[in-house]
Amino acid sequence: MITSDSDQSPVVCDLGQIACFRLPPSWKEVPQEKSEWSQRSYCRDFSPPDDPSAVLSVYFRGFMVSEGSAQRFRSLLQGQGHKLNTEEIDSINQVLSKLADQDAFELRSVLTGDIGGRGVLIIDGEWKTSQTQFHGLMLGADDSGREIQEIFFEAPVTGFMKYLNVVVDSIRTIEWKGCKK
Repeated sequence: MITSDSDQSPVVCDLGQIACFRLPPSWKEVPQEKSEWSQRSYCRDFSPPDDPSAVLSVYFRGFMVSEGSAQRFRSLLQGQGHKLNTEEIDSINQVLSKLADQDAFELRSVLTGDIGGRGVLIIDGEWKTSQTQFHGLMLGADDSGREIQEIFFEAPVTGFMKYLNVVVDSIRTIEWKGCKK
C-alpha cells in the first residue's frame, strides 16, 4: 500500500519485514508483470518520474538459503557492525546470491550495520556488464535467517550519484515489523 502524507512524500507500508518507509519525494511505483515472479517471491520497484533507470527495489526471493548459510548470516548480523573480510564474505555466498558472482558483479564493500534497530548487511558494488551501480541491504525475512529480504538501489553512474543521498535518507525511514527503535 502506498499513501502520501502532508509533505507529499509517498509512504510504502506492509512490505515483507517493512512496516512502512518514505519514498523520496515524487517517486512512484513502477508497474510490473506478475508473471516475472513465483508465487512466493515479489519485487516492488520505485523510480523518480523523470528517470526510470534509477530504481529502488524491495525484493523477496521466495526460496530459502541453507541452514548453515542462514546461521552464518544471523551470526554476522547479531555481532558488532563491521566491514566483512574475504572469509566472512565467502561464508555467506549463498545469501549474497548473484552479488557473489565475481564475473558479473564487483563487490566494493560489504558491511554489517543497523538500520532502524535491525541488523542488516549493507552491500555496495557494480554490475560489470551494464556498469550499473548498486547499493543495497539484506536482512533475514524470518527468525531462521533462511529467507532473505533485499532493499536495493540501482542506477547508471550519473543517476546513481544524483539520487544516492535521497535513497539513503529513504532507507533510514524504514520502520520494521516487530522492531522497536
